[in-house]
Amino acid sequence: MAAPGGGRLWSQAWQWFNEKSARDEVNDLKANVGKLPAVPEPVKEVYQGLPQVSGSVLCFGCTGYIGEAVVFDAVRRGLKVTVFVREQSAARFTGTLKELKIEDKVVLYKGDVTSQEEIEKAMQDTKAPCVISLLASPQITDEQNIFDVDYTASHTVVQAARNCGVKQFIYCSDTGVYQPALCCQFHKLRIEGELMRCLPDGMQWTVIRPTTYHPYVVSAIVLDEARQGKDISL
Repeated sequence: MAAPGGGRLWSQAWQWFNEKSARDEVNDLKANVGKLPAVPEPVKEVYQGLPQVSGSVLCFGCTGYIGEAVVFDAVRRGLKVTVFVREQSAARFTGTLKELKIEDKVVLYKGDVTSQEEIEKAMQDTKAPCVISLLASPQITDEQNIFDVDYTASHTVVQAARNCGVKQFIYCSDTGVYQPALCCQFHKLRIEGELMRCLPDGMQWTVIRPTTYHPYVVSAIVLDEARQGKDISL
């Protein structure tokens, strides 16, 4: 039986997408791997005025498209970064860290994100006061997998953080939760609600709702065209 939540893709939602611009952006990112990002002049003063930070963070779900950027910037800002990864993802992510030239500044903690015991052990071992979670299923139509990752795994991490006395929890949600249409958005909205509950543990929380990012949009476009019976170039 399908997991709770549901949604559908609307082809008109992707009409704004420009494939050439997306490819140009990806090529630009690849060309600048390992380099500090340039800061536009209009915001340089604000950016340089950011407070100095110190301490450590424990990251979940940070081996993907957005997570790599989060880890890179956390290291650049001077934080001690530990990334919780699955055994099967460790080698690939190590390669990514080498490409970014930060492999010596990031610690990988191998474990199972569905195991609250392993998650709590990671939190106790690292003693990180802040947890960052970008857990999200890469699936679009597999509602069971989306439920397992976007809700069950995220819920497990939140509960573990409360049990371990984590001071700050940063959760990457989705801009779509303003008007949920996809099942992942319903699950993320539910996690937001769990974070917002007033509990005596005193854990502070921050919810970020980023806009849609290119890999997910491209997958959605291909899926929608396939449903319409169009030929897909791979």
